[in-house]
Amino acid sequence: MRPRLESALELVSPGDPIPDAAAFARVLRVGGRYPVHLVAEGASIHLALAIADADPDLLRSLVLVDPAPVPPAPPEGERVSVDFLGPAVVVAGAEGSADTIARCRALVARLPGGRLLLLPGTGDGVARTDPGRLAAVILMICVERDVPGA
Repeated sequence: MRPRLESALELVSPGDPIPDAAAFARVLRVGGRYPVHLVAEGASIHLALAIADADPDLLRSLVLVDPAPVPPAPPEGERVSVDFLGPAVVVAGAEGSADTIARCRALVARLPGGRLLLLPGTGDGVARTDPGRLAAVILMICVERDVPGA
């Protein structure tokens, strides 16, 4: 019998919107709930990247879903200084708009060791249009990090 997702993962949500990376880090540190698998979608990806850059020890993995437009690319050769032990994966629908796919590719290029996962048969807005499949992908990434070779 497969365990339910709720029993496999503890979902931590601070409730109120988080104003910055330092505030999110405080929420995790005060509760002793780190390192975490951090999942961000859309515009919240900017905050997730700031958290990964400022406090990499808080993260087990970083999953970025359907990125909103990212800030301008850094100067040639400069990458986001995200440095943590887990994988950084950008997830989007394979049938998404050309702009979305281009944003995903640009973001992966800025992440050391970043991977792009395009879900076949899914377009833009994966979190809304195919939430079950996205949940399965997120769980797979978490297990991959927690159980090497799984």
